Amino acid sequence: MRSVQHGPVVVVRFDRYPTPAIERAVDALTLEAHEACGEPITFVAILPEPADAPPSLFRDRLETRSRDSRHVTSSVHLVIEGDEPAAKLRRSAISALAHHAHGYRLKVHARAERALIAAGAERSLDPSPLFEAAREAGVLPARVGDGAQAWYGTGP
Repeated sequence: MRSVQHGPVVVVRFDRYPTPAIERAVDALTLEAHEACGEPITFVAILPEPADAPPSLFRDRLETRSRDSRHVTSSVHLVIEGDEPAAKLRRSAISALAHHAHGYRLKVHARAERALIAAGAERSLDPSPLFEAAREAGVLPARVGDGAQAWYGTGP
């Protein structure tokens, strides 16, 4: 797991599906960020292509997290990377489950770059520093290039 915080935005890249121990570490990280900011944070979770979990397990964890962390997290941007049909199906299924996650907004993305742009816009932040921090922390893949400039149309 690699992570970075930039203001009220916390970005975590998981190397595999989060285990209960990893989830406890993420809970501690988000609570610390919330306390540092003094407001609910925007959380971006990036899952790699092979990350998979039984739908019932994911649904249970999503419902528990939305109930338990609504005072710490204002919204979640979940990135499920991959263009293959299985990744698209997972994104669709999770989007459907999101309607049951009361307490915060959940957006599902196919690309980390799009999630960072959305998180920045949600917080009225220039996404360029967020891209730079995420790239330096190893949260974004090397293919991002010039970060927000390439995706958001900012910069020279």
